[in-house]
Amino acid sequence: MLQTIFCLLDTSNLIDVLDVLDDHEYSGVSYYKLGLRLGLLPGTLDVIEKNNKGDVRSCLRECLTAWLEQRDSVMRRGGSTYDTLIKALRRMGENAIADGVERDLRIRGDIVPPTADPISTEDTPAADRIPDTQNPLTEDAVNEWLKSTVELTVKRVQMHGLPGSGKTCSQHLLLNKEPPEENSSTPIACRAVKATRISSHDDRMEIVDAEALLSRLANDLKEAATKQKDPPPEDPPPEDHDAKSKEYSSKTNPTGSPKDTKATKPANTAETKGPANDTEANKIINEIVEAIPNAEGKFDSNWVYFIDSGGQTAFQELLPLFTRASSFNIITIDLSKGINEKLEQNYRIKGASLSQVENSKFLYTNIKFLNDVLYFGAILQPYHPPGSEENTSPGPATPQYPQYFVLGTHKDEAKQEVIKQYNKELSSLTSGSEKKGYRIIPAVRNGDIIYAVNTTLKPGPEREAEAKRLCKIIRKKVSGEKIPIPVRWFAFELTLLEKAKSCSFLQLDDVLRAGNSLKMTDDQTKEALQYLHNVTIILYYPQVLPDVVFVDPHPILDILSRLLALVTYQIPQEHLDHFVKEGVDLSESEETNLTKNGLFTQALLEKLKDDEDFPKADFIKLLLYLHIIIETDKPSEYFIPSALPSYPKTDKPLKSDIIDPLQIIWRSPVMEQEQDPCVILPVPFGIFPLAIVNLMKRTEQPKFHFPNTSSQCLRYRDAMSFRVYHQKNYIGTVHIIKKHECIEHRQIEDVQVEHRHIEIYFEGDAWKYCSLIREAVKEAISSSSKAINIKPDGYEFAFACPSIEGCYRIVTNVHEKKVQCTLCTKPPTISGGEKYWSWFDLKSLAEGTDASSAQPHQDSTTVNPDSDEVGQLGITDLNMVQTVLKEAQFGPVNWNNLGLKLGLYQPKLNVIGEGGGDADNHLRKTLEAWLEGKDNATSRTWKTLIDAVRETDGHAAADEIPKKTEIPL
Repeated sequence: MLQTIFCLLDTSNLIDVLDVLDDHEYSGVSYYKLGLRLGLLPGTLDVIEKNNKGDVRSCLRECLTAWLEQRDSVMRRGGSTYDTLIKALRRMGENAIADGVERDLRIRGDIVPPTADPISTEDTPAADRIPDTQNPLTEDAVNEWLKSTVELTVKRVQMHGLPGSGKTCSQHLLLNKEPPEENSSTPIACRAVKATRISSHDDRMEIVDAEALLSRLANDLKEAATKQKDPPPEDPPPEDHDAKSKEYSSKTNPTGSPKDTKATKPANTAETKGPANDTEANKIINEIVEAIPNAEGKFDSNWVYFIDSGGQTAFQELLPLFTRASSFNIITIDLSKGINEKLEQNYRIKGASLSQVENSKFLYTNIKFLNDVLYFGAILQPYHPPGSEENTSPGPATPQYPQYFVLGTHKDEAKQEVIKQYNKELSSLTSGSEKKGYRIIPAVRNGDIIYAVNTTLKPGPEREAEAKRLCKIIRKKVSGEKIPIPVRWFAFELTLLEKAKSCSFLQLDDVLRAGNSLKMTDDQTKEALQYLHNVTIILYYPQVLPDVVFVDPHPILDILSRLLALVTYQIPQEHLDHFVKEGVDLSESEETNLTKNGLFTQALLEKLKDDEDFPKADFIKLLLYLHIIIETDKPSEYFIPSALPSYPKTDKPLKSDIIDPLQIIWRSPVMEQEQDPCVILPVPFGIFPLAIVNLMKRTEQPKFHFPNTSSQCLRYRDAMSFRVYHQKNYIGTVHIIKKHECIEHRQIEDVQVEHRHIEIYFEGDAWKYCSLIREAVKEAISSSSKAINIKPDGYEFAFACPSIEGCYRIVTNVHEKKVQCTLCTKPPTISGGEKYWSWFDLKSLAEGTDASSAQPHQDSTTVNPDSDEVGQLGITDLNMVQTVLKEAQFGPVNWNNLGLKLGLYQPKLNVIGEGGGDADNHLRKTLEAWLEGKDNATSRTWKTLIDAVRETDGHAAADEIPKKTEIPL
C-alpha cells in the first residue's frame, strides 16, 4: 500500500528517512536545529548531544528516532510525516535538499497529487498560489481572511527577582519544561529580552512559537473559509465588495465597532498598487494554506507575555526604559537565604559566577528588594495598547492596582522557620496595601502569603501538577486587555521572522515590501510595527533609526550588557572572551576612562564582542535618543552615568550652613488622593541617570558642566556634581545625590530609618540662583518621568525635618510658605525662612541685568518700580493669569502667537506643541514658560501680557484684563 506524504511514520521507517536524506547529501551537522523544527525540545536534544559526544551521524540518527517516536511536541508540529520533514528543511534554508526529497517521493509515488498542479513558491504572489482541495480556497477567501480581526486578550506578567532567585526556572516550571541546565544571567530587562509569547488554556501554558502560530492560523483560515457560504462574484462591484468585507469582519469580531476595524479598512490599501512580490510573505501565506490538512489547535485568544526582568545591578536603573507596567507581577524570593541576609548581586555566565568590583558592591536583602519592587510598581502608569478596552472606554477611570504574587523558590533548601519569617513580613506589607498603590495576592486565603515551590523538580507527575496549580492562579488572577488584532499582523510577524533568519535586524524597505505583499499600505505596516514594538520581541525606533527594524533585540542589548559588565564585575581572563573580541585588548586609558569617569568612545565599542556586527554608530544614536548617554565636548566621546561606581556610604555627608538642601520625594498616587503623607516611596528606578543626562543636555540657562577634578566633587552612579553657568558666568557648584539607605535613628537606639529622596545642594549665591537650579532640575525630572512612563508631576519638594530623623517636610503651598510633616504630630513651624524659601523665590535674571538690580518676586498686587510701573509676575501667579485670560475670553487656539509676542522662541513653542494635549494645555505651558522667564521673556508684567493679547487676539480680550485684575494701567 502506497504511503502519502501526510501519513505518520514510525521507527520502522528510520532507514528510509536516513537514506532519502543521504541521497540528497544532508550532512546532519545541523541536526540540533532540525530537531527543534520537528518539535523536539532542547532538553531532549541536549541529552542526545551529550550521549553521542560530537558524533554527528549518531546524533542525527537519535534525533530522527525521537521524532519518529513522536516525543515532546512532535504531534503539535504536524507529526512524524515526510511533509513535516520537508517543511522543517525549508525553514532551515535547506531548500535544495527539501526539493530533492519531495521530488523523489513523487517519483516513487509516495505523494498523492492534489487536484491542482504543484505550486511554485518563487515568482507567484501568495494569494495566486493556493492549492485546490475538496473545499477550494479562492484568492478572495484568503484576502478577506487577512482583512479580518481577532479579539486577543493580552496579559502581561513580569518576573522580578534578584540574580539567582529562580526567575528562569520558574518560567520553565509554568511551561512544564525541564529546568534549565545552563546557569547564565539575563543581561538586561526588556520587554524584548526573555519575552515569551504563551497561550493560556485548560490550566496549561505553552509557548506560541512561529510553528505553532502558523498551524493555528491555518486552522483559523480553514474555519473562516467554511463560513463563507456564498462565494463572492467574479467581478463584484466595489460597494458590494466593501459590504461583504464589513460583514465578514463583523462575524470575526463580534464587537463590530468602527474602532475595532480601523487598522484594516480596505480604503487606500496596497491593493491599489497591485500585489507586491515578496518571497518570504508569499512563502508564509503558502505555508499557512499548505498547513490546513494538518492544522490543529483552535486559535486561542488568551495570550500571556512573560517578561524576565533580569536582576543585574548595573541594569536596574535602565529597566524602566525598556519595560511597561504589568498588571500582574511575580516576585521570586530565594527561600534558602535568610530574611535579613545581605546578598551580593553576582553575574553568572556559562555556569561561572562573577563578583562585583570592590568599590561598587551593591548588597540587597530579599525583603528590601521586595519593598522596592512593590513601591516602584505603585508609581508606574499602566500601559494600554491602542484599541484596548482600557484605552477606549469613555467611563470614569478605575484605580489600577498592579497585582503581585510572591513565589518562594528553592523550597527544598529552605528551613520552615525562615519561611514563617517571610510570611510574617509579607503579612505586614499586605495589610492596607491598596492604599499604598499595589495589591498582594496571597497563596492561601487567610493563610500563607508566599507560595513556596521547588522549581527544579524532575520531570514527572509532581512537576506537571505543580505547573498546573501555578497556571491556574495566573489564568484566574491576571487581568487582560482585549485588543482587536488584524489577522494579517500575525502573518506579518511570521514573515519578519522568516526574512530575518540568522540576522536579528532588517532594513525598513524589506519590511514594507513584506507588508505590501500582505495587502497593507506603508502606514498600515508601520502601525503593525508599533504594535509589535509594544507587546512582542520586535523593536522599532522610527524617531532615531527609521530604516532599521529589530526582529530580535540582541544587537542592542548584548553590546550594552558587555559594556556595563566590564565596569561592574570582576572578570577572570578565561571569561574575558565573552565580553571582548578575541585577540583585542582594551588600552589602559580606555579602561580608566570607563571605570572611573564613565567615558567611552566608538573605538572601544568596536572592540566588544558582537555576534551580529551591528553598526556601532547606530547603537550610539539609539543610546543618545534614549538619554542613556550624552556626547561630551571631545569628538566621539560619550558619558554613561550607569557605568560609574556607587557613591561610597563612608563618605562624609555634605552640609550647608547658608541654605538647607532641597529634597525631591515620591508618594503613592493613592496616598496623594487621601492626603496621607506618611508613606514615602523609593526614588523610581531610572530617574537619576536620566535626569543627569537631561541636565547636561540643556540648551537653556543655566547650563551644567562637569566639575574640575576635586575630592569634594562627586562623580558616581547615584551622586553627581556640576559647575553651573548662567549667561556664560560661573555661578556655583551643585551636588545632586540619590538617597536610598537605612541609617541608625538618632534618638532611638536599635531603630533604623530610611532615606528615600533626591537631595540637591548648592554652593553659590543661594538667594539669587537657587530658584534657577530648582527649575532646571524640575524640568530634568519631569522629562525623565515621561521616558519611564510615570507621572511627570508625580514628585514633590520637601525639606529634612530637624525634629524627627526620617521625617520629611513636604512643601504644600509655596505662596503661603506652608509645609506638612510626614511623621510629626504637631504642625511644623519654620524659622529662618531664607534657608528654605530661597529655592522658590524667583529673580528677574534678564540677560545683562546686574545682580544688584534684581528684585525679589512680588505678587500681582504689588507695585514694582520697573519701567512699566506694574508688579513683576512669577510662576506662583500661573493659575491667576490663566483664570484672568479665560474670563477675558482669550482664545486658547492663539497660544503660539501669544508666546511669540511674550518673548518665547519658536523652538520652545514647538516643544510645547509636540508635547500633546489640547489648546488649553498648550496655553498653560506657554504661560508657564513666560512666567519662568524662558528665552527672551524678560518682562513678566500685566502690561506686557495685555499688549501681547492685544496684538494676538484683538482689543476685546485685552480691554477686559484690567477689569478682571483691578490694576491701574
